Amino acid sequence: MSEKKNIGVIGAGVVGLCCARYLQREGHQVTIIDRVPPGESCSFGNAGSFSVSSILPNASVGILKKVPSWLMDPEGPLSLRYSYLPRMVPWLAAFIKSADPAWAAKCATALASAYTSGYEDMLSLLQHSGGTGLLDKRGMIYAYESVAGRDGDRGGFDKRAAHGFTMEYLSGDELHEMEPALSPRFKAAIFCPDHGMTFDPEAVVKNLAEGFVRDGGAILAASVTGLIHDGPAIVGVETDEGPASFDSVVVAAGAWSAKIAAMVEDHVLLEAERGYHVTAPNHGIEMKAPATWAEKKVVMTPMKMGLRLAGTAEFGGLDAPPSPKRSQLLSRFMEQMTPGVDMAGATEWMGHRPASPDSLPIIGPSPRARGLFYAFGHGHLGLTGAAPTGRAIADLVAGRQPFFDTEPFSIKRFT
Repeated sequence: MSEKKNIGVIGAGVVGLCCARYLQREGHQVTIIDRVPPGESCSFGNAGSFSVSSILPNASVGILKKVPSWLMDPEGPLSLRYSYLPRMVPWLAAFIKSADPAWAAKCATALASAYTSGYEDMLSLLQHSGGTGLLDKRGMIYAYESVAGRDGDRGGFDKRAAHGFTMEYLSGDELHEMEPALSPRFKAAIFCPDHGMTFDPEAVVKNLAEGFVRDGGAILAASVTGLIHDGPAIVGVETDEGPASFDSVVVAAGAWSAKIAAMVEDHVLLEAERGYHVTAPNHGIEMKAPATWAEKKVVMTPMKMGLRLAGTAEFGGLDAPPSPKRSQLLSRFMEQMTPGVDMAGATEWMGHRPASPDSLPIIGPSPRARGLFYAFGHGHLGLTGAAPTGRAIADLVAGRQPFFDTEPFSIKRFT
């Protein structure tokens, strides 16, 4: 066991909760600081998928070629508020740079080393709080409108397979035998049985929070306004509810983390990638496994509260209001994916994914402030990467080498 410390974790989302729970396992006294209650920000509205094989960077030569047409297409998977474009230039430049094939190979190796155990690590955490029934391993279907479309993506899936993930190629008939509810518009598919899911992402975070408090953890409802220094060390945080002293601080504040890192002049390129979902509570559809509409980049998941379709990527900053057009688009996609779905009472949501330009999260110690650690920037893969990140943070706080190499994830790559 490591030296017992008093540790503050900034952020009550799934990453922050996992960091807090693993730190508790080490015997530390832990306080989570967040103005928003656990599980009510981005962790509330995700697609509920443990996408452990999603190890390729978002940027590639093929993706960059598609971006102009996606931006021109009102039903495309990418949307940009053009008034926000000047502020995105540095991030976009780094995104384009990360399309280099050599970088893609390094990125895949790094993410595979970190995320492969994502489902099992979360299951282990939930065992301590009675929440294992919230998870199941049903795999992921990638459904395509044409065989040519599927085969055009084979190179990427082959790279996933090279890292040990199973990829099963399905004909249209095999797809519809597996998932009869999907539209006949889908002619081919790839099935990855390694992926897990949750029936309720919000309940996962609240279950972790309940176990955290039951085991002696504290949750402070406050906004962080500053960091307290003692020479080169961080010894606490300033909040709008007053100061709080800590031996170490973990920043897991999602899309808001860059503002906190900047308080010690650790600069990072981080954008709020705005994601949307619609959830149909009275859907009347029987879905066995989550399914991705590959061409549209949206994921459908059967959940406790209804059938959810999540996805699209919109860039417009943290402050712009949601776009009703994006939610309406998802509603149409749900009707097209599963003909006959009942959309009565459907709810809409928008949240901010913390996206780095190179598709790697920021995990590790601050190079400028002793006792400050970072755990943010997981983009679409917050649920997948949350528990492995928590494991790594607990190791780093204890001065141990984590189970994966955290150097590729260091904030130093931006400075």
